Amino acid sequence: DIWTIGDCEPGEKCTWVACEVGSSSWDSAVCRPIQGDAQTGDECAFTDGSGVSGYDTCDEGNMCWNADPDTGLGTCIAFCTGSPNDPSCAEPQSYCQIYGGGLAICLWACDPLAQDCPGGDLCIPNPSGTTYSCALDASGGDAPYGTPCEFANSCNAGLLCASPESVPEPACAAVVGCCTPFCSISGGDACPGVGQECLPVYDPQPTGYEDVGVCAVPWP
Repeated sequence: DIWTIGDCEPGEKCTWVACEVGSSSWDSAVCRPIQGDAQTGDECAFTDGSGVSGYDTCDEGNMCWNADPDTGLGTCIAFCTGSPNDPSCAEPQSYCQIYGGGLAICLWACDPLAQDCPGGDLCIPNPSGTTYSCALDASGGDAPYGTPCEFANSCNAGLLCASPESVPEPACAAVVGCCTPFCSISGGDACPGVGQECLPVYDPQPTGYEDVGVCAVPWP
């Protein structure tokens, strides 16, 4: 039970793995040998090369997350504590994200206008639509405004992978998404595209992020 501290034998930790053969999604909580003492926020690695086996260098209560595909190094993140109905996270500026399979982890909340994630990670919308969280930068620094994109973390820092209709650039026609800047609604930030305005990212906006906008062409 991931919510019960000390539920595994001494020298082991409870962590999330992908038990289904061929799956890359965490679906089960199991006991794995503790193979390192890295704490929340520390650098970590997967000891068997798999990101979903549960074998990593993080200490009990943590799992390795957001590993760089080139270096194989990630960051230890904490599991949520408490219960599924009343989860909590000890680290400042973190919140509990519970995914469909039951994986419950403490992610770092962030400000997309400040791009204040540690380690050069990107601050992008969380899939829950209730906040913004840090994610590995997969852009390589090569995805400025107007670049076609397919994934939420594939644009340069400060940009959002938005619907192509929002970005009036030739390269954005007939693609999945296109990179466009975050902007301050109250600050009157100028947008780079013809006809773009600084529009709210969400409707309604999450509490605390009412000023966060994205440069987009308004819908008719």
